[in-house]
Amino acid sequence: MAPWIQRLPSRFIETFGGAGLNLTFGRDMKTFRGSYRPQSSPKATVSKDSASLEILLDPEMAVRHGMRRMSTIIGTVKVPKVQAGEDFTLELVGRWVTKTRGCDFQGPFHMSLVIPADSQSVPTASGFWSDDSCPGTAVPWSWCPDYHTSAFFDFIHSTAMTRASVLSAWLFLALTVACLASSLLGRQLPAGVLSVFDAFYVAVYGFFMVAFFTQTSRPSSAYILGVFLYLLGYLVFGFLTLSPGTFGAAAGGSLLFAVGSVSLLIATGGPGGGGVAGYFRKERTLFWGSFAFLLGSIVFAADSVRGVGGGRVGYTLFVAGRVLFLWGSTTDEVGLFLGAAKVGGGGAGEGEGLLQVDLT
Repeated sequence: MAPWIQRLPSRFIETFGGAGLNLTFGRDMKTFRGSYRPQSSPKATVSKDSASLEILLDPEMAVRHGMRRMSTIIGTVKVPKVQAGEDFTLELVGRWVTKTRGCDFQGPFHMSLVIPADSQSVPTASGFWSDDSCPGTAVPWSWCPDYHTSAFFDFIHSTAMTRASVLSAWLFLALTVACLASSLLGRQLPAGVLSVFDAFYVAVYGFFMVAFFTQTSRPSSAYILGVFLYLLGYLVFGFLTLSPGTFGAAAGGSLLFAVGSVSLLIATGGPGGGGVAGYFRKERTLFWGSFAFLLGSIVFAADSVRGVGGGRVGYTLFVAGRVLFLWGSTTDEVGLFLGAAKVGGGGAGEGEGLLQVDLT
């Protein structure tokens, strides 16, 4: 994870009027989305045609300029290349939209987010916004980061979160290996044990679903959907464990896993580039892990419908998928054994956002 990403604020307070601005960056750090709601409407300095004038943003005018109602902002991020020891400046360019009384008010805005090279210095942000109905008008913006966040928010943006991701991947692998071993031995694990397994899966997947919607930089929608469908799948299997013989439950759970795997295949992309070696790069492990889960889900679905005895094959494919997901969850900061070891060919870089949760 790039050091500047670790210091990237997700919430700002406007120094002029005390407004709050929440930003969510795309996983590739090329796009962003946010929301903005001011707390007051004081005087604002407006620059137009190189002239400055003071205007009072009364409630009616504040609505007109998107300064009182919730505004949505969306745009692109320009990530520069800097030398070590230099300040890092992100250029955020986009548009704001405010919906009020059935009308849309909108216009362009620009923000320069400066992350000082000195880790003790506080990032700053400044820029302007303008209204499409007032061409040439620019209202200055100045912001400071709001670091008064929750302990949970701080945790999911720390290296401890990555360690939790890798540790969970290890535990998931251990549980799946236990199921495979019982299948190979021809013995069914006790219902109580399976219930504990399912409850653990649901709890961890639920935790990461909350993290996805709390973190500054979210995974893609397809990735979140895939994890959510896995969570639903384990809920169904947990219900099946408690109520054995429920018609269609096993097939339904397997179908949820299959669709979730397809969603993850879309999210993680396919192999490509680098010839044959490109198929085995670390960044492709999540794709192949999802593919193994897809095949395993199909086998389990067929077994639940026709009783083809595919439990061993299905669990073998799931174990393979777990190994690949474990490898894919490691970063440069956190290796397979949770230490700060360099992991060849991968890790969270400048284009991967803040949180890498790859333990599906």
